[in-house]
Amino acid sequence: MVKKIEAANLDKSISTKTNVSIADFQSISYMKVKATIEPTGLWVTPGSLNIAGQKFEGTVKENLIEGIFEIEHKKYDGTDASPFPADFNDVDSLKKYLEPEAFCESDDRVLIKKAQELTEGSKDSWEEAKRLSK
Repeated sequence: MVKKIEAANLDKSISTKTNVSIADFQSISYMKVKATIEPTGLWVTPGSLNIAGQKFEGTVKENLIEGIFEIEHKKYDGTDASPFPADFNDVDSLKKYLEPEAFCESDDRVLIKKAQELTEGSKDSWEEAKRLSK
C-alpha cells in the first residue's frame, strides 16, 4: 500500500529509495548489481529484463524481482554520425520516436524554435543530439 506520493529528483541519483546513491551515473560504463525490486504499475518477466546492454539472472515471482543485473553500455563518440540537419522522417523504424505524444510534444512550435536555436551550427547530428541533451 502506498501511503504518500513523492516526487523523485532523478538528476542526482540513478534511482530512489536505495541504500546507495550514484551521483554521476552517466559516467558508468559497466555495473553489476544485486537487487530486490518490486515495481508498481509494471508487470515484468525475467525475459523482459534482458535487453540490449542489460543481462538479468534471477527470479520474478508475483512481480517481485530478485537477482543480479549486469549492465554494460558502450559510449558512442559520434563516429559516422548523420549529417546535420538530419531528416529521419522517411525512416520507418524511427517513426514511432518522432511522433508527438502527451509527454513528448515534438510538434510544439515553441519547442521546435528553441531546438533550432540550440542546434544552429552543429557540424553533425551527434553534436546536435549532445546540444539538445544539455
